[in-house]
Amino acid sequence: MTPALPSVSWRRPSVSGSRYLESPRRSSVLFRFLIFCCFASVPAGFLFAVIGGVEGDQLYSQMFRLIVTAAAAALGLFPIRRVWEWEAGAGFYRLPIAAVCLGMQHCAFAGGGLVAAVSDLNYVYSNRQGTFPWLGALVPLELCNLAAIYAATAAIWFVIARSRSTVRPAADAKRGVDLESPATRSLLRSICVVSLLFETVKFVEPFSHLSKVPEYIYHAMAPYMDVTFLFWGCCWRIMGGRRWMFACYVALFSLGNLAAGNRGVFVQPLTFWIFGLAVAGVTARLKPRQLIIGLLFAGLVSVFFVRSEDARTIYGRDLTVSSDVWQKRIDILLEGSGKNASPKLDKNGANQNALFRVGARLCELSTLDLIGRTPRDIAYAGWSDEDWNLLFVTILPVGLSPDSDFFKSEDAGILFLRRYGWDIDPFMAGGNAMPATILGDSWRRFGWIGVIVISLLWGLVLGTVSYWSAARQTNVLVFVFGGVLLVILGTSYSSDVVTLASGLPRRVALGLLYAVIVIGVARAAAAPRTPAHASAG
Repeated sequence: MTPALPSVSWRRPSVSGSRYLESPRRSSVLFRFLIFCCFASVPAGFLFAVIGGVEGDQLYSQMFRLIVTAAAAALGLFPIRRVWEWEAGAGFYRLPIAAVCLGMQHCAFAGGGLVAAVSDLNYVYSNRQGTFPWLGALVPLELCNLAAIYAATAAIWFVIARSRSTVRPAADAKRGVDLESPATRSLLRSICVVSLLFETVKFVEPFSHLSKVPEYIYHAMAPYMDVTFLFWGCCWRIMGGRRWMFACYVALFSLGNLAAGNRGVFVQPLTFWIFGLAVAGVTARLKPRQLIIGLLFAGLVSVFFVRSEDARTIYGRDLTVSSDVWQKRIDILLEGSGKNASPKLDKNGANQNALFRVGARLCELSTLDLIGRTPRDIAYAGWSDEDWNLLFVTILPVGLSPDSDFFKSEDAGILFLRRYGWDIDPFMAGGNAMPATILGDSWRRFGWIGVIVISLLWGLVLGTVSYWSAARQTNVLVFVFGGVLLVILGTSYSSDVVTLASGLPRRVALGLLYAVIVIGVARAAAAPRTPAHASAG
């Protein structure tokens, strides 16, 4: 007879104390701050427009678009907060997988778009097919993102409601990871340290050329190591003196990746660290002074983010360069690019400000172009026989079949962006930072129907994974694997539909392997030493 699954309450528990995470109360300060930022952006945008010399009907038109963008950004926060309550409210140290995934997508499209819209209302982007107004395509992108967030939330609610009705109650079911156990606390600390060692290998390998690590194995496992930052955020309150170890690593990690121009590699792990802090309730206790320091730090990161782009423009992304080039990269990062960087200009010939360049990068210019020009300039792509072929072919790692159509077809990966005038080659040595995103690929295939249907399917996946993690998260191993799944799914919004659907089973399997390795090494490190071991040591 199959044992019944433990029941999970998807509402905020009434039990008080530190054992449970009361997400609505703890997230209220940050939530209100985000809402305030959305609506405060409208007068800020108006001020920037007046300073920039926007007049007449153009000013009213741009203000209307800015208001719609701000409203869409604010409205998208409510379903994400609700999903967070469903997940994190189930017990202490629950991983809100679905909420984080939707939150990362909303931060990119709505947050990045809002920052860009406020900081520059006149920008015109260009590629090989011509020039196009930024703000004119921003509103359709924000509305598509909002529709996708609500559709995914509805699917997540459906999965949770169905699961609750089919699972028998179990009042004594253990929920979440219990930090009251000294053994659990010790094991979690060991997991953080072991994960940091794996992360260090990932970071050091390109510089040291570790010949003992096969290139394919390294690249296959590298994406899962960012879960290290999530673990450290979740366990921050119990790490004690080990925090200095993480802080030193993050400083080197940030300097190396920013100097190399790997902005996404820098931003995403730190984002997971912040989510980990939120899971542990650290962000809920933020004081005004700490919030101000955080905002100042975010501003400093924005400056380095822009200078990192300049370093990449001049020297590319090749990490196998001489020490002299690395010194020049770091000089650009610390002092600015001077006269060597390619200018980032708007249509008036003025240098782009740092806020706009950060917001535009987060908002994914390629996605905005897909939604703004389909079907006006380029017809809907639909779903072809070649898509089915690529879907089944790429179930296996494409690195094992270098002659695969995935490297050649205009429908494979993000290569279809060439049809929109973008110079895309994701397999070149320097790499390319123009992702297709699920949202953009959904729209360019079927329009609104594609956005809604694919978002519903994506929500079903997120809801199922989230409920599985919550219903079975009674030991540290599932907690670790749930964290790996959160990283895998949280960064998937930048994939196209075919790549995501075909590669997800493989990525989950590799994620399980990584979790097993980490938990195995951590258990060995955290095992109590016997008297024989003590005398031998």
